Amino acid sequence: MNETTIIISILTVLCVAGALGAIIFAITASSRADAAAHRRNEKRAKPPKAAEPVQMSEPEPANAPAPAPALVPAVPEEETEDVCISNIPHTRNPRFYGCEKLMSKIRSNFASQSHVSLVDGAQGFGGVGKTSVAVEYALRYMNDYKLIWWIRASDSALISADFASLAAKLDLRFEDAGPDVVREAVCHALGRCDGWLLIFDDAVNPELVRSYIPSGENGHVIITSRVSDWWQCTVPISMLGFERAESAEMLLARCKSTNGVIASQLAHLMNDLPLALDQAIVHAYRSRMSLGDYLTTFRARKKLIAPEIGETIDSDDVISITLSIALDQVRKESDAAVDLLNLLAFLSSEGLPAPTLKKALQETSEFKLSLSDESIFDQALKTLHQNALVSLGNNMIYTHGLVRAAVRSALEGDKKAAWAEKALNLAANMFSFDSKERESRSRCSLVFTHALAAVDYADDLGVKSDVMSSLLDDVSIYMRACEELKRSVDLAYRALSIAEVTFGSTHPRIAVCADTLGASLHKLGDLIGARNQYERALKIDETAYGPNHPSVAVRLGNMGDILRELGIPEQASAYLERALEIAEATYGSDHANVAARSTSLALALQAKGDLKEAKKLFQRALEIDETIYGLTHPGVADRVHCLGLVYTELGDPDQAQMCFERALRIEKSTYGYNHPRVAARVTYLGLFFESIGDLEGVRDCYEEALAIDEAVYGSMHPNLVSRIDALGCILEKMGNYQAAKDYYLQALVIEEMAYGSDDIKVAKRALKLGKTYTAAGDLFSARQQLERAIEIHQSVYGATAVDLVDDLMALSDVFRDLGDSKNARIQLGRALLISQEQHGMFHPNTEGIRRSLATFAY
Repeated sequence: MNETTIIISILTVLCVAGALGAIIFAITASSRADAAAHRRNEKRAKPPKAAEPVQMSEPEPANAPAPAPALVPAVPEEETEDVCISNIPHTRNPRFYGCEKLMSKIRSNFASQSHVSLVDGAQGFGGVGKTSVAVEYALRYMNDYKLIWWIRASDSALISADFASLAAKLDLRFEDAGPDVVREAVCHALGRCDGWLLIFDDAVNPELVRSYIPSGENGHVIITSRVSDWWQCTVPISMLGFERAESAEMLLARCKSTNGVIASQLAHLMNDLPLALDQAIVHAYRSRMSLGDYLTTFRARKKLIAPEIGETIDSDDVISITLSIALDQVRKESDAAVDLLNLLAFLSSEGLPAPTLKKALQETSEFKLSLSDESIFDQALKTLHQNALVSLGNNMIYTHGLVRAAVRSALEGDKKAAWAEKALNLAANMFSFDSKERESRSRCSLVFTHALAAVDYADDLGVKSDVMSSLLDDVSIYMRACEELKRSVDLAYRALSIAEVTFGSTHPRIAVCADTLGASLHKLGDLIGARNQYERALKIDETAYGPNHPSVAVRLGNMGDILRELGIPEQASAYLERALEIAEATYGSDHANVAARSTSLALALQAKGDLKEAKKLFQRALEIDETIYGLTHPGVADRVHCLGLVYTELGDPDQAQMCFERALRIEKSTYGYNHPRVAARVTYLGLFFESIGDLEGVRDCYEEALAIDEAVYGSMHPNLVSRIDALGCILEKMGNYQAAKDYYLQALVIEEMAYGSDDIKVAKRALKLGKTYTAAGDLFSARQQLERAIEIHQSVYGATAVDLVDDLMALSDVFRDLGDSKNARIQLGRALLISQEQHGMFHPNTEGIRRSLATFAY
């Protein structure tokens, strides 16, 4: 073990034809993080200077890494047997019948063929029961699993939300991490455990779903989908409805009938579709009619709806007929149930929280005298459930897409648009997103699809409502918080265009929409586009409210921030000074808004070199936030970090180090040790140490950051490469080429696994590794790596590619050190020819190679 305390065990090294075939690394990440942090804390504990002390009185977290996440939360020992953690949102269908072959097929796939099974309805029709099959499998075999997690896969934001809730269940503390980090961490955690089942229901994007499936085969995955373009690693199980014998048997058993002929005839007319058969059973039961009577009713309804159709009916018509019969029954039983179903028809198929719907109905003026009454609502919902028009589970309401389509089709004339507008107003009252409230995102994940569906239906029907743009604007802000940035921009553009039509181009509502669009473009990286929108919003609000309104301060702040990022700090500070003045006049000197404005102005002043004023403003913002939020709030960590950057530029490394380390302690106490934010904060501390030439401090920080990333992603994930590379570079600077080589080897194996053995990234890594071997004196290994780099570059770019020059010159150095002057000259000569061809005879690179070649004696 060398002086860097790198705990890496290379278990297998296989070199074939000069190429590194495989290396398996076993890395004790927590131990290394602990060692690095402890070593850094031991060496760098310094008392603060008397002048300008930085407050350090927040509680210190225990200096030990968090334990690796368990598969399921800990429970008392006596309760651990046969405990399955699950979030299955649906209850078992009491009328579920048949599909035993499907159950058997899924079971067989998991036992012998694949850990991923696709319940495929691509060749069938909606209503064949894909979701019911997945629910039945999960509940039937629940005792075989430790964890079953249901993932709503019809939308990327829904998948992210359900993975975030799974991360919380696995005790992975990633509250403020992006969806990609959460996905990778959850997949890594599941990849280390067995006994889990993931169900991706109603998946529409195969590539997206694939990225959420853990590697390895130590768990099971069920995907339900009507999309046919799935990758080869799935085992499809096609659903085309029941077989005739299953359909007839289901009708006979559930309706307590013995007339097999009638049952077969009805099953034939219904194309053996489970949804239609279910409707027939429910209606027959509630109307106390026989199967024969229902068959007569069905045929009579068929003549009314589609008289030209013969005995063979397509699936669309089957569903229309059965649902029209059911709707007639509901109209007889409850007007309120009809109203509720009309509303649900203009929302989405995703589950809708019943309490949220109840509350929104009470707040929507159109329903003050009907569904806002809790007892009326409950009875209406019960009626719909008893008629199998909605399903209920875990306080959620589910309405099948075919049911919603049938209800909308039944509405005539202006009634359809009227109900679409009511649903739009309802959705606006259900959806309320507050980016500052941690629980708001999880609440909105349950209703945003309904908000978007309501807007789409209203828009398609030509409904003119000022609610539409504000609702789209709110959903855009939610999408930005979820890091669905492209989607957020699209929704913001749509909200703005609708607002322009509704309100005109200079209404304050336009400023709100333009500001939202600007923020989304800003986060997406389109700084010019963001500036244009911020500028428009500012002009509108200044005209509408005057120069000193709080809304104007918001617009000024946004303009200042974007100008600073565009590299115009002088203009930025002018906007930000105005924003700060308005905030102070509006809220007083100790308000959180004043702290935020002070920070923005400080950043602009720092950018234009006014460090003393920037420091004062950062200190002011810090004092305000400490008073409001306490000493250990994550926002305080951000302020302290900014102050540390200013102290660094002012040439006060002791104060800067104290700030960076305080920010790190706050993040660790907030998020735990194995969180990406902590890794980023440790990396910043490492960069600080590098700026003052403390390479040991840099090494310790980079080791700790790498250990955190290994705990999150695993030891062989591509996200680790940049960390490994940075650590290797520092070790090289310290002269520890052996340790650097070990890290570069790990990076090489990761890149080979991720990109293939002939990728350019692998060639670049082999070049770097070859140079490190040369510096370490291992010339044989250096030659192998450099020849591999040359081979890949040639195969990708050709024999005269400029990328070959560095490879050839490095290989020439190896031959020179080996005493093989002939081959050293050959490599340099080839490099010279390529450089002449690519750069010209008199380019500095060409001249340098020519001088190197001239040093050889002939």
